Amino acid sequence: MNTTTMMSEDGTGWTEAWSVKVVTSEMIPRLPRYHDIGPRRYKIIRVPAMAGGVALGETSIYAEEIRLAPQINNRATARVFLHEDIHAINEEYEIELTENQVSRLANGLCASLQALGFYPTELKLAEDP
Repeated sequence: MNTTTMMSEDGTGWTEAWSVKVVTSEMIPRLPRYHDIGPRRYKIIRVPAMAGGVALGETSIYAEEIRLAPQINNRATARVFLHEDIHAINEEYEIELTENQVSRLANGLCASLQALGFYPTELKLAEDP
């Protein structure tokens, strides 16, 4: 992320300064193609046909895949991936969280980790342009 400081003078002797953060698509972090959780290696992919046609993501422990819908943007990809990753962790470690609990945990972790600067606000998949 580039930060540019800009200054402005309005003719009255008053000077303002502000910073603008410039993010380019090359700077958005990419997820790897595979993600190890417990003994399994999950492939992270975009799948055009999601369950029921409305899901933004899904996790298959049998196919060992974390699947994300192609229509979601980079910001949503960060949130949906974390949600699906928690589903995989839930299954691998037999935690037995409900869908509602997974959603709440994913939203809370995403907000907390982003506020601390430990998780990006946007993500791309390895296969994304």
